[in-house]
Amino acid sequence: MSVNDIALRFDKAEYYSLEEASEYLNRKYKTDNITIHKLLKKVVQYAIPLFIYGKNFQLTGDYVLRSYKSVSLINDDMELYRNTLKEILVLNKPVYSKVDSMLSAVMENTGGFLELNLDTIMAFLFSSKITTDSIDESSLFSGFLPLDTPNGDAYSLDYLDDYLLSNFEDSVAFTLAIYPNIDIFLDDEEEVTVAIDRTIKLCTPKVVDYYCQQDESQKTYITPYFEIDRSDLLILSSGVTKLEELISNVEEPSIEVKSLDTDFLKKKGVSPQKLLAKHMAKHIADKEWQADKQNKIKITEMAETIYSKLYSLGFYNELPDQAKNIKPWIKEVASSYASEAGRPQS
Repeated sequence: MSVNDIALRFDKAEYYSLEEASEYLNRKYKTDNITIHKLLKKVVQYAIPLFIYGKNFQLTGDYVLRSYKSVSLINDDMELYRNTLKEILVLNKPVYSKVDSMLSAVMENTGGFLELNLDTIMAFLFSSKITTDSIDESSLFSGFLPLDTPNGDAYSLDYLDDYLLSNFEDSVAFTLAIYPNIDIFLDDEEEVTVAIDRTIKLCTPKVVDYYCQQDESQKTYITPYFEIDRSDLLILSSGVTKLEELISNVEEPSIEVKSLDTDFLKKKGVSPQKLLAKHMAKHIADKEWQADKQNKIKITEMAETIYSKLYSLGFYNELPDQAKNIKPWIKEVASSYASEAGRPQS
């Protein structure tokens, strides 16, 4: 066995920092051309998931369950459709709180991998360090993986399926967003600010600011704002493999690297329902393109498909006038072959 073979075996891991991934790929392909910045550009270009490690805070999430997703419009009876969705939402409340509790328990025990939204990943193309106080909460984390299931689906939380199916006869179809929060418990006559400072020192990544609130029971909790360095970014082994496949199997596209999407800076005036519609559009499109093994679906066709599905889910007030105007919603998750130029090979 050669020295390089030994080194490659040693380098192979379930997850990497971007620096480690660059070193691994340079060693594997006997080059020194793969830098952290170049790797990050490819990650953004192909929408490869990136994560950070987090520990010692709680999580709540917006989840779409399979029971909710499966409700369909029958005989154009919109009132029945809406009432059915409301009933499903009421039934799902225990599931939502249970998922929150299980994810929070993992975070407080061993910590886990939080998947970054692509909007946030793009910010690292132009800065080596960001703070999350300027990022809309719904554009920060989009999935979660425990340390012992790095090959699970961070979007669908598929590692919870057995428990949820056996206890609730339901499971998570996909997550829309996951939100960090920290419960504050006072020791004796301790002041709130002292308790907060004591608590956030235990958190990973570093908490640099926070917003303090109280719920209906007068329990104090904070929304933390993190400082995240480029060195904190993690890519799973499956992500490295996917990146290798995409780069080797697809001709280098003659397009510019996508510029920083600043939509998340403007979202304060956008209704939550429209944000939900956009979240679902990107998620559905991403899954449809992943399933498109023959590389046939162009972006216009996908926009029409998404438009129809969102309309059937009741988002008709949030949709633009024409299906083609959905394209900006799904552009960032579009496969490289989905551009309008040319036709797919038969």
